Amino acid sequence: MSAIDAAIDAVLRSQPLIREISSFQDGWFEDALIFLPLRHLDQALGNCNVDGQTSLVKATAARLVPWLNSTPTPRLSRLVASTPSIKLPLLLALVYLGRLDQLDFLFDKCYDDALGLGWLSMAVGLGGSLPTVHFFVNRGYDVSQAIVSAAGAGCADVVEYFERQSRHTNVVLVGRALVRAAQHNHVVIVRRLITSTVPSHFVADAIKWMAEWDETDTVLYMLTTQQTANEAIRWEALAAALNMGVYFGRTSLVASLLNDNNDMAYMPASVLDIEHAVTTGHLEVLHLIYAKNVPPRDGGAKHPRASMWKQQWRHGVPHASRQGWLPMVQWFLTTQPPTETDDEDTLRVAVEGARDGGHGHVVDWLVGQLRSLEQKEVRASGRDSSKVKNG
Repeated sequence: MSAIDAAIDAVLRSQPLIREISSFQDGWFEDALIFLPLRHLDQALGNCNVDGQTSLVKATAARLVPWLNSTPTPRLSRLVASTPSIKLPLLLALVYLGRLDQLDFLFDKCYDDALGLGWLSMAVGLGGSLPTVHFFVNRGYDVSQAIVSAAGAGCADVVEYFERQSRHTNVVLVGRALVRAAQHNHVVIVRRLITSTVPSHFVADAIKWMAEWDETDTVLYMLTTQQTANEAIRWEALAAALNMGVYFGRTSLVASLLNDNNDMAYMPASVLDIEHAVTTGHLEVLHLIYAKNVPPRDGGAKHPRASMWKQQWRHGVPHASRQGWLPMVQWFLTTQPPTETDDEDTLRVAVEGARDGGHGHVVDWLVGQLRSLEQKEVRASGRDSSKVKNG
């Protein structure tokens, strides 16, 4: 049951409230059922996040369509005058639906300059109607913020209209729209809005969303738009793409980034994102990042960044063992063979984790590694003893 359905159900069970609502009407029983979602929208709008507000406006508008079709337009102005609480929600619904005939009659009679431009712009963008945009622009209202909600709703025509106006005057607004479009995976709009003039933090946020959606081609295209920026901005965009690629296990994206940036000394994948790749079993991504960060030609385990990977080893081996991911366990021990007493303790913890998870094949393999490690220690201690005797 939706929030609006729940509100209607609760109110219909309350006779006193029904009488109170009906007192505002002029004889139409259907009005009582319509006023409830309108009032709910009015009360809940300010307490929701953006997605919640969008859902509320759409759901309320859908309920109003049959009622609006059967209600004479002049009567709407009387209802607004007698029940001020429906003034804003009714306007938002009419704007979203693009009911220009009713808007044209009501607007000058019932609305003034005190109406909330933020809410109005949101409804204009969600509706995605250029005639509705022109309706307000021609009356002198600045509804340019509609580009943000239009981008989230995938309304390309409205986005393009406002982008042409804001491209050089309000790049922050364009940046917000870019992020909203990326959040909802509207690729065409993202490619339209991404330019070198958009502030870098908006670009980075949009790239993160596109990486999560696994839109590799779009991410790479977005990075090309930053080529003329300074090194810090280009690095920020690249780091955002790589980190999210590692985090979500986007192998093709990570491979493309590494292959196209061979001139860089290392890639800025964060420890937390690598740890998440370990936790979620993205082994192919780990192969790529490790090869770039600790190339064998630079000394392998002796490489300066090998210590960071050792931390991942101590986290990854027990975790992969508990999950039954034998290939990942084997990869960790192949690239970074156990060399310390603490490593042996980590392997014992991993054996217990694999046993608790019912992964016998992992247990058997790890036990074999422990035996081999213990034999090496015995041989090493024997050599040390002979050195003492010979000395």
